[in-house]
Amino acid sequence: VDYVVQGSSADLSGEFNVGDMVTHVDGHPVVDETLAPRMRGEVGSNVVVTIRCLDGSSKDVMLVRKRLWANQQAQMQSVIGKLKNALQHKKSEEMTEHMEELQKQLQTLQSENLAAQKE
Repeated sequence: VDYVVQGSSADLSGEFNVGDMVTHVDGHPVVDETLAPRMRGEVGSNVVVTIRCLDGSSKDVMLVRKRLWANQQAQMQSVIGKLKNALQHKKSEEMTEHMEELQKQLQTLQSENLAAQKE
């Protein structure tokens, strides 16, 4: 867990901390590339996530799937691609610009997520 998005199911559960590692989703072992697809599902459905905490303990946390903001997610993926390209070519100015853009998009996504929860 690199960060916990404010207002997300993980945040609202109070069970996730930076540094924790997601090891299973619905009983299936995961690695980075299989985590996102396993987390997807019908909005409102439950998903059980097993996390290994920094202290070495493990726990299962049941989350309720929420609506993803596909447009913002696609925009953020685009910026991440640009950031990776700048990193490969060691262009620090571009990396800084892309990181700032990504941070702004993430803040917008978090605000919209919080607003949607109040509806």
